[in-house]
Amino acid sequence: IYNPTDEEINLEGLSLKYTNNSGKTVQEYKFESEHTIKANDYFLLRCESTLGNDADKGYGVAFEADAYYDLPEAGI
Repeated sequence: IYNPTDEEINLEGLSLKYTNNSGKTVQEYKFESEHTIKANDYFLLRCESTLGNDADKGYGVAFEADAYYDLPEAGI
């Protein structure tokens, strides 16, 4: 997530949702109070499809994230 402003943005109370083709929400990540995006900076959330990825899946170099999320039973 990119913050193009000159102010820090607190993400508490917001969420990201993954929705499948049927329109059903399969996964939802809710941001907590410590999750902020600094001014003119990015917030990286790594989800289950990249957890444990040490570039072994062909997606390139794995980056350290600001937050991690894993809900294997929901599946992507």
